[in-house]
Amino acid sequence: MNKKRMFLIMVIFFLNILPCKSFGETASNYLTDFCKRRNIRTEKCNIKKYEEIKIKECNDFVQRKGPSLKFKLNNSQTINIKNIMLLEDQSNSSAMVDHYFIGYNKIIDYYIMANSYYEGGDFTLISRKNGKKYDIQDYPNVSPDNRRIATVDMYDAYSNNELQIFSISDNGLTREFSLKPDEYWASGDVEWINKDRIRVKKEVAENQTTRNRKYVFKYFYLVKTQSGWAIDKTK
Repeated sequence: MNKKRMFLIMVIFFLNILPCKSFGETASNYLTDFCKRRNIRTEKCNIKKYEEIKIKECNDFVQRKGPSLKFKLNNSQTINIKNIMLLEDQSNSSAMVDHYFIGYNKIIDYYIMANSYYEGGDFTLISRKNGKKYDIQDYPNVSPDNRRIATVDMYDAYSNNELQIFSISDNGLTREFSLKPDEYWASGDVEWINKDRIRVKKEVAENQTTRNRKYVFKYFYLVKTQSGWAIDKTK
């Protein structure tokens, strides 16, 4: 095979995979960020539209066929994930668990799937290596060294009110840390400062005893020590 033909084959290969190489949205606002960059109007910005565009970008790897998503793995095998009907009454929206493809992170080699319930939702990471699925509580925020993810599920309603950190290895995901705050958080978010340090943003009431509470954002840091993750009490 001559060099020119080899070069063209490589270009075609990379053009096929680059559009699906990774997600670019932030953990807390992936849908809003996406629609803003694509100039999609707010009233049309929904997860079905998001999935439609993402599947077009990744159609060599992911396909939607009615209620089912088909994912291609590295070993050329595929797995199918179908929306789940909890009740026989299909007209009842509370009877369904809907799954949506929302991205692929090439560096950690995982598909990202959002799961929608009648009240609330969560996410699933699917390994392209072996198809193994890992349920996580919120959108994955990947560390700078791509060896960990952090999730924070803090909302007004229908959430687990928990922050979690997972390590990523060849064997999959392992939970390293979990935090359930004692005080009420109206919302929360995480930002990796470096591979061993996370800034946590929490929205809490200034005065928990008053009826007309004013909510403010406060911050603290998590650091990785020799014994594990801990709150940095020096800040």
